Amino acid sequence: GHKLKISVSGKWSGFGFGDDEIENKNLRLGVFAKDLFEKGYFGGCEAFGRQEKDDRYRLDGLGGALLFGCRLSETSNAYLKYSYESVDVYHVESFAPTEISRHTGRKGVSTASLTYERSTYDDNLYPIDGSYRNVTVDVASSAFGGDFNFVRTTGEATWYITTPHPKITFVFRIKGGWEGEYAGSANVPFYERFYAGSSDTIRGYKLRFIG
Repeated sequence: GHKLKISVSGKWSGFGFGDDEIENKNLRLGVFAKDLFEKGYFGGCEAFGRQEKDDRYRLDGLGGALLFGCRLSETSNAYLKYSYESVDVYHVESFAPTEISRHTGRKGVSTASLTYERSTYDDNLYPIDGSYRNVTVDVASSAFGGDFNFVRTTGEATWYITTPHPKITFVFRIKGGWEGEYAGSANVPFYERFYAGSSDTIRGYKLRFIG
């Protein structure tokens, strides 16, 4: 209806066979209330999981998140989010890079986030005009019950431009980010860093092989 949104999303990518098989799976389930207290607030919760199968390691992650935000205008929102994920890295091969082998075992990532987003799309599902902008600051901390301390800032912008003759839509998108550790933390775990490869960025390269 108009007040409750149920979200289910997933992704699977992979190639190869046997010991050389590469797989990446993600699944998210969420329930969000669009108009809390009838005051323009929104909130919800979600559960998520991921699996990575690589010739260098295996990874299983399971977690959940709580979200609360408000509408700042007809086109912009801001929200706070807390998430916790338990990540287990196992079957790490001897030839795996040090950045992977040093994170063998089960660790927790506890993160508080602040996000601002603005959308002027003419249609949320199939836009042909307008833009979308998003800026997020994540703070992972052992004070929240996790095992790592790092800050991550990410942003993205997308523009849809439709030409009148002929009616063709062009889409331009840019993404970027920065992250680093603090409070004496040794480093950011490899599964929270920026990488290219796999189906989302540069096809033909394995996940976490570029970057």
